[in-house]
Amino acid sequence: MSCGSRWYCVVTLPHQEHRAARELGNQGYATFLPLHLARHGMHHTAVVPLFPGYAFTAFDPAVAAWGAIRSTRGVLALIRHAPDRPTPLPLGVIENLIERTSSRGIVDDPGDIAPHSTPHAAQPPEWQNITSLGSSARVRLLCRLFGPDAAQRIVSEDETAHAA
Repeated sequence: MSCGSRWYCVVTLPHQEHRAARELGNQGYATFLPLHLARHGMHHTAVVPLFPGYAFTAFDPAVAAWGAIRSTRGVLALIRHAPDRPTPLPLGVIENLIERTSSRGIVDDPGDIAPHSTPHAAQPPEWQNITSLGSSARVRLLCRLFGPDAAQRIVSEDETAHAA
């Protein structure tokens, strides 16, 4: 990441989180797709995105041609509050998740000794136990970082722009 880079949230097409992260990485963007071990019954677990429908990318919007992100395979939109600039995540939130991610890409991986992460000032307290929440509760916590209706508003704006 360059010195002016910040983390931004990408809305992916349904079940396209891995593809979006891979394609953004192929274009030279730093990406982060936090994963989670979802338990299904007593003996079955699956590795799934921590935030279904979302991935993260880092760039400096003053330098990067970030408008190309929207046309990346697997990507639906980039969360933004204004059409001319994406909205960065608060400093420390993604960095904290990265610190808590194992070499397998899993946040708070029970199969690995979790690194000791330092809470960041911008991190909501609920994020310390985020892996114990259900997927919809995790997505609601993520969306709260952008305001109460940000994700719905941004997706609606992007769909309107695609229809025009």
